[in-house]
Amino acid sequence: MKVLVCGKGGCGKSTVSVLLAKSLTRLGFSVLLVDADESNTGLHRLLGASAAECLMDGLGGRQGVREKMNAEKQALNAIPIFNTKIKIQDLPGSCVSQADGIRLLSIGKIRNFGEGCACMMGALAKRVLQNLDVRPDEAVVVDMEAGVEHFGRGVEAGCDLVVCVVDPSYESLLLANRMLEMAGAAGVPAGLAFNRADEKTLPLMSARAPGESVLGHVPRMEELFTAGLEGRPAGAPPPEMEGLARAVTLKAGVRPPSAVRRMNPAEVFLRCHP
Repeated sequence: MKVLVCGKGGCGKSTVSVLLAKSLTRLGFSVLLVDADESNTGLHRLLGASAAECLMDGLGGRQGVREKMNAEKQALNAIPIFNTKIKIQDLPGSCVSQADGIRLLSIGKIRNFGEGCACMMGALAKRVLQNLDVRPDEAVVVDMEAGVEHFGRGVEAGCDLVVCVVDPSYESLLLANRMLEMAGAAGVPAGLAFNRADEKTLPLMSARAPGESVLGHVPRMEELFTAGLEGRPAGAPPPEMEGLARAVTLKAGVRPPSAVRRMNPAEVFLRCHP
């Protein structure tokens, strides 16, 4: 299962991505968290992991990636990330860190003035997601850049579900509805995750959301806010995250490994040999 998490800037998609990754781990998935936001440098801190080398740097930087993509077109010296299916464990070890059993991969970052746009990083993210061969007990959670540019690049084509994070603002709701439409045009299921919701804002947000689009919500929590402000790990997911994680698997059409393990051998055989 590959889940792409998106939303407007500041909606809390990175926090939701980390909490979702942790919640999916509790459901029995082996999780890879992908940092595909070229401007955010704090996802590893939210997870509590070290900052590994970015994949783009590990492949030789912009020029190296460009050369390898050109080589792929000419069928010369292409590497597996670009021209064939790869498994999560086959990703370059120097580019993967880990915390609480969750692997973290960063695609690339813009660090210097005038170094160019993020298009090459978007192309790399698209190729990685398309070629990742994910087992039924594996989940990939992708923290995307803010806005809708990734829809224009077609990154969603390599995913099973788009989760639009919505904060309590009119602009966030408008953008999320637009993202739902764009995901629908791409033929990818999508749903909303309300963030920083409380007793007052949750009914208002729900009333303005399309029917059957809401997957769940993350409550407004002082500890989450403080952890993000101080650059500390996000900590344990709130109870509401289990419901959100289960809704994500249901929307994506995937059965959590923990549920499969509870089935008796005959049920497992029938499910695997319909």
